[in-house]
Amino acid sequence: ENLNQKYSVLCIFRLPLSWWNSRHGLLPPLLIPVQNMTQTRIAIAGAGLIGQAHMAVIQQNPACQLSAIVDPSPAAAALAQRAGVPLYPTLEALLAQDRPDGIILATPNPLHLPQALQCIAAGLPILLEKPIATTVAEGRQLVDAVARSGARVLIGHHRAHSPIMAKARQLVESGQLGRLVAVMGSATFFKPDHYFDDGPWRREPGGGPILINMIHEIHNLRMLGGDIVAVQAFKSHAARGFAVEDTAAINLRFASGMLGSFMLSDSAACARSWEQTSRENLAYASYDDEDCYVIS
Repeated sequence: ENLNQKYSVLCIFRLPLSWWNSRHGLLPPLLIPVQNMTQTRIAIAGAGLIGQAHMAVIQQNPACQLSAIVDPSPAAAALAQRAGVPLYPTLEALLAQDRPDGIILATPNPLHLPQALQCIAAGLPILLEKPIATTVAEGRQLVDAVARSGARVLIGHHRAHSPIMAKARQLVESGQLGRLVAVMGSATFFKPDHYFDDGPWRREPGGGPILINMIHEIHNLRMLGGDIVAVQAFKSHAARGFAVEDTAAINLRFASGMLGSFMLSDSAACARSWEQTSRENLAYASYDDEDCYVIS
């Protein structure tokens, strides 16, 4: 089993085991204990919400070992102490003392490119949280670096492994719905103030719901409808007044000729989002009569 395969489990299962067990009655297949397997030592850079979710998965997986945490914040010290692992303030400090088998970069979006390039130069396999970068030019720079070096980099698009999406794709590809001509989608929810207080970078360029949330929705829409070839959009920051958007209205044209519209907001008291309707994020309320996508 190569490192890329092992890393796949890290971006698939962000939910507690009780959630999986309640629906499937067994452990996720990649979390079933494997005897006589050498543990993969994985460091995590970024001890925020997503970093802590990755930590929990590593600690539940007997094939993996959390080797270190990289985070300069004071709160990270308590996390490292509870986990019983070393804490480093920077990647430089980690690499000067240790050589993990791989690293998860769950750091603020603007750090993705420089930190990924640093890890590539060090020869570390990487699970890089989405988005790949904050601009198209930066994204291309990272893709080019991977192509030149042959580095192993996996982007954290965990919905690619969702059983809900697998079923939806199966239905679409079966032809049961006929030719798809239109899709309407929404990701509308309300993020509390402490979400931004805990991560002030989310208020600044590189943050905002387009890069933090819409990146997932584009991935879902492409899985269902194919490549998107044209986009029109309006964005607004009228609700929160941050430097980045809080709301966007988006029109899409797919290569197949299908058209789409999408409403995005992290300032809306509404339950029409994937995280709520799929119950991926139990921190948000969900209702059985709500949906987030309509395909016709």
